[in-house]
Amino acid sequence: MRKVIDLLHFTCFVLWLGLTTGISFGQTNTATTSDPVQRSTWKPDSQSDSSTGAGPSDSAAPQTTRGSTPQSASSPSTFRAFVGTFLSDEKAIWTSPLHAKTNDLRWLLPLVATTGALFATDTDISDALPNTQHQIDVSRDISEIGSAYTLYGVSGAFYLIGRLKDNDRLRETGWLGVMAITHSQIVVEALKLATGRERPDDNDGQGRFWKGKRGFPSGHAISSWAFASVVAKEYDDNRLIQVGAYSLATIVSVSRVTARRHFPSDVVVGSTMGFLIGRYMVRAHHGTSDFTGRSKLRTLLSPQAVPSFDGRSKTYGIGLNWNF
Repeated sequence: MRKVIDLLHFTCFVLWLGLTTGISFGQTNTATTSDPVQRSTWKPDSQSDSSTGAGPSDSAAPQTTRGSTPQSASSPSTFRAFVGTFLSDEKAIWTSPLHAKTNDLRWLLPLVATTGALFATDTDISDALPNTQHQIDVSRDISEIGSAYTLYGVSGAFYLIGRLKDNDRLRETGWLGVMAITHSQIVVEALKLATGRERPDDNDGQGRFWKGKRGFPSGHAISSWAFASVVAKEYDDNRLIQVGAYSLATIVSVSRVTARRHFPSDVVVGSTMGFLIGRYMVRAHHGTSDFTGRSKLRTLLSPQAVPSFDGRSKTYGIGLNWNF
């Protein structure tokens, strides 16, 4: 009887959860393109096709007029714009049920049905695995690929290399990857606290909710799929990159089950949420470079030279303003 009650609670929760993370796509009516020619000539100083519409960046990100000087990255107005856009994205994710559409049921209902079926069989699937110590150890090592720390490092490398090489797409992939992971971590931590589900290796491994644990949903799955979907969307003209990104995210997700750290339903919900959050970030912010409306970031560590001369002391020199 308890399992039936938990299943009903869980189904209602997943329905809300799917709307929360996924319907935010409907808020950004974009016209994205996969034409490799157009992507190769992508220019950050022009308004991207995928940032038009009613995305949250429209209200929070000031636009830079062509020919004007971008604001300093450390200026208060730029910082406020960044914070405003970040909070606007959070609001868009959490209030997205208000923007639900009938068409969204095409993917939402299968998600709820699949997750409900997995929830009913979670313990059986977990117990059916060999669950040897070798399996658990190897799986946990593999799953570290999808930890937030690892993904932040990879995203940061994308960003820094993109700035050093003046590669706009690589730089934007890194920046949006960082932001997608950050938003996914905020969402998953809030849901872990709210649901309190047991992990497979907690107590008797029943996966009960509201026990003060941190099993639902999978943080590794949501982060790896958020980053993978950003990479795949940014490089939608390269099938090999897309397959590689999604394959790694899938391996990480499966490894969380075989490592006995999550049940299958934890991973499915986390993966879906991460995928949708990553896609939303690209569609809402493609082309804005740094979420503040600046058309293009300066090259990393490029100094601004400012000459100086003092007539009284008859001294002269040059000042360097390093722009990080």
